[in-house]
Amino acid sequence: MITRTEFFAATVTVLGLAVISPWTAASEPRWTLATDDTVLTLGLDQQGRLAIFELKHARDGGNWTGTPSVFPLLDHAEVGGQSIALKWTFRNAETDNSNGTRLTLRFTTDAPELELKSQWWARPGRGPIRHAAFLTNHSGGGATSTTSN
Repeated sequence: MITRTEFFAATVTVLGLAVISPWTAASEPRWTLATDDTVLTLGLDQQGRLAIFELKHARDGGNWTGTPSVFPLLDHAEVGGQSIALKWTFRNAETDNSNGTRLTLRFTTDAPELELKSQWWARPGRGPIRHAAFLTNHSGGGATSTTSN
C-alpha cells in the first residue's frame, strides 16, 4: 500500500561514477555522469521515457549500449481493486553537489496522483553510482504498486 508518506522503493548499484552535467545535444533533456574511466548519459527518449543513452569507458570511447535502453518505471497501480496503467510525465531535474553529485528526476501521474523520484548518486572519486526510486501517493486514497514485468 502506498500512503501519503514517501518510501524507499529500490537501490541498485550501477557504476562507479562521480561527475554530472546536463547535456542538451537532442531536444529531449539528457544528463551525463562521469568518472575518469566511465561515462553514463541518462535522458528522456522521444516518448518521454527515462533511458540510458550512453555507457562507455572514458578513454576507449565505445558506447556499450549501442541503442538507448529504456529504464522502466512502475507501470501499474491497484486502486479500489482495479489495476490501472500508469502514464508517467517528466516534471523536472535537480542536482545536489553537497556530498558528491545527486541527480533527482521527478515524474508524476494524474490518476492516481503519484510522484516518483528517480535518484542517481555519484560520490567523488572511484566507486559505484547508486540508483534509488522514491514513490509518494498524493491521491488521498490507497494505492498498491504493481508491475506487469
